[in-house]
Amino acid sequence: MTSKMRILFVALAAVVFVATVSAGSFASDKLSVGYIDIDQVVKAHPLLAKLNSELLSMKTAREKEIKKQIKAKYGVTEQSQPTPAVGAQIQKYISGENQKFSSEVESKQAAGMNRIEKDIKDITETVAAAKKIDLVLDRATVVYGGVDITKDVIEKVKKITK
Repeated sequence: MTSKMRILFVALAAVVFVATVSAGSFASDKLSVGYIDIDQVVKAHPLLAKLNSELLSMKTAREKEIKKQIKAKYGVTEQSQPTPAVGAQIQKYISGENQKFSSEVESKQAAGMNRIEKDIKDITETVAAAKKIDLVLDRATVVYGGVDITKDVIEKVKKITK
């Protein structure tokens, strides 16, 4: 997930750079560059912990429901041993439920990460504008120089309550 976000930030930085150059904002021949540690910022987002907690709750509830359904449909409990034919039916049932659950998790995870990415992008833009920074990159792409605005972005990210 973070590699997707890195690609997003590198692409965003390239677009901003090209737009800045084409707009002629280099009148002072000085470009102010900032950077953030995207991994730290994502980990600090309150929605990430909430999302992980919700996914864990979904998993626990689904496991309980599957055990209940297996007992109801096949009369099998954790202590009893099913016949090979019933065992095959149970495996098929579990496989189908796992596929449904994976699809639900992927959808919920994608929605949550899209929200996190948008929040981080918006906050990074706000912090950069306040500090008069023209370009913000991911820390992993910066070899030398630049202004680290990670703490400023994290501070604002932690205040998100929506």
